[in-house]
Amino acid sequence: MICRARRSQATPRSRPLRAKVYWIPGRWPGRLAIVPRPRGGEWLEDEIASLHDAGIDALVSLLEPAEEAHLGLEDEASAATAAGLVFGSFPIAPSGLR
Repeated sequence: MICRARRSQATPRSRPLRAKVYWIPGRWPGRLAIVPRPRGGEWLEDEIASLHDAGIDALVSLLEPAEEAHLGLEDEASAATAAGLVFGSFPIAPSGLR
């Protein structure tokens, strides 16, 4: 996942941050981070909300639809939108390494 952070940090909610945020230093406006994919299924909404709580306001998935289904992330776009994040999907096909 690729994320863009808001300039100001959000006030933490009662849920702990579930995904580790790896901030990428750079000379561009705002901040950029990568995070592991969120846990899917029943954890998805809390996982996405915890990204928002960490100050992230945009989320880009690089998974293909079959990978999303396998990982229980079919509702990732709607969960991100519901949590106030901008969501984008740019699937990257495997390069033959499996």
